[in-house]
Amino acid sequence: MNCKSPLLLFSSVFIFPLCLSLALADVSGNVRAADPIEASQKATDDAAESTFLLRYKFNAGERLRWKVSHLVTVKTKIQGTNQKAEMRSYSTKAWQVTSVNPDGEATFSHVVENIDMWQKVSGRKEVHYNSTQDNKPPPEYDNAAQSVGVPLATITLKPTGEIIERADNDRHKKDGFGGGQVTIPLAEQPVKIGDKWSVPYMIPVRNNEGTQINIKSQQVFSLEKVVAGLATVSVRTELLTPIKDPRIQAQLVQRLLNGVVKFDINDGRVIRQRMDLDELVLAFNGADSSMNYRARFTEELLGSETDPSISSEATKVPVDSPSKTTRRDVKPRRGKSTFRR
Repeated sequence: MNCKSPLLLFSSVFIFPLCLSLALADVSGNVRAADPIEASQKATDDAAESTFLLRYKFNAGERLRWKVSHLVTVKTKIQGTNQKAEMRSYSTKAWQVTSVNPDGEATFSHVVENIDMWQKVSGRKEVHYNSTQDNKPPPEYDNAAQSVGVPLATITLKPTGEIIERADNDRHKKDGFGGGQVTIPLAEQPVKIGDKWSVPYMIPVRNNEGTQINIKSQQVFSLEKVVAGLATVSVRTELLTPIKDPRIQAQLVQRLLNGVVKFDINDGRVIRQRMDLDELVLAFNGADSSMNYRARFTEELLGSETDPSISSEATKVPVDSPSKTTRRDVKPRRGKSTFRR
């Protein structure tokens, strides 16, 4: 791992108040307003006892857009030399849904519509590129510029978020949310507040001999609350393989996602998410070396629009058409989720 040029990770909490207006009759027959504290507590208790089925829901012809930001600061010390690298990336991510079969499995193209990127490294000039303003990118952002406006991958997604089929543009292939994911996986069955589910996956790293090895890990998700149809899901990454070598730890810091996702249960999509990283690794490149990696990743839904021509074309396929209901024989890119209460 080149610690002087850390890689960007590609791969927001609003609480909507629940307002209740109730009229209760007392024993004398007079109508009185409900105690707002009691009403709020009752709503909380009801939600705690309810179960929620979390599922992605898309429509053929729909184009969804998210505003994505990624902020990274890396401070390293090697042989008494300190270096600071700062990177900022803002982009608009779009999913163009081309078809949705009767099982709710959606096929879409993943596109980055625009980017605004900046970096500053100690002892070097600042570098900046905005795809909507600059005609030619600097060399540092040439590959990123070529990724704008072209399909990066065509993906078929189950309603649970599991990838059924994925065709990447190899030139622009990037790791997703974790283990090749493009969004958070949802629990296979209905969940209550406090329920957890997990998804195992491998993180490839290089050992001291330069050989690639896989580190066992899992992402653990928990339904924290549901308010007005908006679910709050916490995300935590756990390493299952014991790691004692700081050189391997330094390669893992970008993959230890921890944060919160807001999921709209009725519309079936991620509204916003925020992931934070703050990792310190000592002796990764000599006894007196250190690396502090801090990052924040946020994503917020801008909205969606539907192309009627795509929508009408997709509906011409009969519901019982084998081509739309037969699952392709493709091995999923991640492990099955494990549910626990």
